[in-house]
Amino acid sequence: MTRSLPVEAFELFADFSEVSDETHDAVLATFPGHEELWLQTIPPQTAKLPDEVWFWASLERARHLDFLRTDVGWVVCSRRMLESLRKVGTFPHQAIPAHLREADQDRDGTLEGEFVVLAVTQATDALDLQASDLARRADGSIRWVRKWAFKKPPGGLPPVFRVNEDESRLLISQAAKTALETAGFKGIEIKPRNRIGTF
Repeated sequence: MTRSLPVEAFELFADFSEVSDETHDAVLATFPGHEELWLQTIPPQTAKLPDEVWFWASLERARHLDFLRTDVGWVVCSRRMLESLRKVGTFPHQAIPAHLREADQDRDGTLEGEFVVLAVTQATDALDLQASDLARRADGSIRWVRKWAFKKPPGGLPPVFRVNEDESRLLISQAAKTALETAGFKGIEIKPRNRIGTF
């Protein structure tokens, strides 16, 4: 019997190798109801997604990045990066226009139309529950994933996805990883999720 190759999947992070003076690349300009937005969940926990959002940021730094570290943990990427992922394949998501306003009080300016908040709207059944190492609660439900193993869902892995077992992880396929690395997008770090445990 031929043994099937493991399904590769990766986690997408903001790159912390170039540490700036600030903890975040972008800080949300708060608005009424922003506390109720949980865009890392499946589906996003909000009655209505905003038409657009604004962040305070160093525009000089942001112009050199395609993936921003935010104080609210939302996925904010450049439109160029989103279009690159869409070319790999379809995936369930919504993109909210994200505009930037200069955070330095001695400077002025905005950067509009270059970034989006990316919200994955549907989970993918891609975690191999038999091969993964899972920490379970007393009732048998999954508490967290210690070590990941993936299976190929019908139609294959989408370029970007989340799984119900750990919604906090923004995962990408091998094809998406190749596309992002080939394009040379800035501000991202990619780690092989099924070769390492939770940290």
